[in-house]
Amino acid sequence: MTSNNPEYTALTGGPESHRVQQSLHQQQPEYFTDDDDDYDTLIESRNIHEQANVHWWQSKSPQLTSGYLTLIPLSDSRLKPRNTRMIVGAAIFLCIASVCIVFFTVARGVTVGSIEVVNSTINFNTSAGTYSIMLRCQLPIYNPNYAAVLLTGRIKVSFYDQNAGYADLNPVLIHARAQPQIITVDVNSSNVPQKYLFTIYTQCFTFPEKLIFFLDAQLKTQYLGSTSMLPKIDNYAILECGSGESGG
Repeated sequence: MTSNNPEYTALTGGPESHRVQQSLHQQQPEYFTDDDDDYDTLIESRNIHEQANVHWWQSKSPQLTSGYLTLIPLSDSRLKPRNTRMIVGAAIFLCIASVCIVFFTVARGVTVGSIEVVNSTINFNTSAGTYSIMLRCQLPIYNPNYAAVLLTGRIKVSFYDQNAGYADLNPVLIHARAQPQIITVDVNSSNVPQKYLFTIYTQCFTFPEKLIFFLDAQLKTQYLGSTSMLPKIDNYAILECGSGESGG
């Protein structure tokens, strides 16, 4: 028996014919058969299957344009960043801390009141032709800062236009918010030149029995590492001579 298809030849008998038929069967596709109608049917089915796959893939692909308008309420959690309370709280804390640091550390002007002579001691030695004048001065210091201030400077005493003495201030710590802090300084004012000794002696033991001295202070402050000079302060003091004579 012979087939019309040239690729197939009927072989009968023996294992050789079985091997040839098996080889031909392995070479043809699974959907391929001897019947041409069945082959066309399988091809058409495959095309339909591929078209179905294409439609499925297009249905899964995202649409680039849409005719719908989506409204999202403001209360939607997707519109709120994560940890909102923590971020807002940290920002408020930093703002308050910055304001407090600036408020408490900014330098405020230190002021000094008038120099006052609260006590004086005048002694004369007529035999030796010497005298001694000691003045106790007080300075009121106002510190409006919220931290202590270091005060230094010098107080000078003059008899008219002549230098009578001076005293350097040891560094004094002015407490925070001092309103005021009183500083007491003793100044030896006995350095008037000898040619003015007769003038001092005459004014003490004749009219007006008083001496006038001029005082001025040049001070500076140190606050949080910064140094600033205070305006020059001056005043005068009229001293009662009293009975300060002592003989030699």
